[in-house]
Amino acid sequence: MLSKTDMVKASTIAGDLLKDGMVWGDDLEYFIKSQVYRRNGFKSDEDYFKFENTVLDLVEERAKRKKIEIIDIETNERFVLNSRKEASKILGCNEGALSVYLRKNGVYKSRYKISYAKLKLNEI
Repeated sequence: MLSKTDMVKASTIAGDLLKDGMVWGDDLEYFIKSQVYRRNGFKSDEDYFKFENTVLDLVEERAKRKKIEIIDIETNERFVLNSRKEASKILGCNEGALSVYLRKNGVYKSRYKISYAKLKLNEI
């Protein structure tokens, strides 16, 4: 089990990987080690592998979250939001109404097409 400090480091690195675009293989190992060695390194290879697995688990968990896509039909602008709460605030409706539109991939107020986002690889 990682310490709370290491979990925070792992979470930060996972966020950076998702934000900047995921890397794999040797590049991933180099990225993680470069991020952590700047912050005191690992005591053993076993500690490194635990840390790497935690980072990968966090990346996977965050990538699975469903994001909500709103497309303004008039301006063709696309917004990707992290939660129903955030989307309902922007649209000015309650979360229950938003859920109905999400199930149907519906159009809200004849202007906003609402659906779950199909994220591009660089948006994960």
